[in-house]
Amino acid sequence: MSSAEDLFKAAIKASLGPYGDKPFAAEKALGMPQDSIRSLFRGERKAGTSLNRAKELCDALGLEFYIGPPRPQPSASGFAEAAKAYLTVDGDKSVFDQGFIPIPYHRADYAHRDLSHVALSRSWLEAEGLDPDTLYAIGMPNDDMHPAISQGALLLVDTRAKPDPEADLMACTIDGHLGVGWVVLPKAGSLVMFANRPYSPPAVMNGTKGARIEPLGRIAARLDLDPAPWIDREEKSRLFKIAKDLTS
Repeated sequence: MSSAEDLFKAAIKASLGPYGDKPFAAEKALGMPQDSIRSLFRGERKAGTSLNRAKELCDALGLEFYIGPPRPQPSASGFAEAAKAYLTVDGDKSVFDQGFIPIPYHRADYAHRDLSHVALSRSWLEAEGLDPDTLYAIGMPNDDMHPAISQGALLLVDTRAKPDPEADLMACTIDGHLGVGWVVLPKAGSLVMFANRPYSPPAVMNGTKGARIEPLGRIAARLDLDPAPWIDREEKSRLFKIAKDLTS
């Protein structure tokens, strides 16, 4: 198994593009200190283990630098498998005889409501505990969840789930427009939806005041090879406190 340092070197080299085998030229092109990349390629331990140097390289190359609890990854029988299995039916009913179940696009997704159903593997739905009768497909309508979810990504909405005080990733309509974000129920009759982008203001419904937010359901799956968006308990607690302040 490769060491963390080897994996880091490989990621840096891959991100250098045409400069992958030209560390001196890469340093000049990126405005990095002399010998900062070359020493990494030579295997000098100080370059591979310095957190400051690692962060500088990641920042310069547009890579995420993350240290924290392990992030949930899609299981072999989960999101990654579904990503390979889903397809647009477009009038061909034969797939329904091959273990696939049609899932319609949600009525609130105006961009896709006239398109065909999405067909998903029956075995995958059963393994994930998802009920096809309560599932709808949507496309991520905007970049509010960037970089966790890209605009246009295919998502599954489970309409069984309802908002509660703990933040959950949900689809809603906000004043009639489809949105996806972290939804908190700070008190009865109020809802707050938070975007992933720090500069996108939250949508707030406080009784009859503010935005008109209609919850559609929990985001049950994202059908691509990326891990599902995730926040820890501390962040959920922080969002709840903000939601209470916004609706007090």
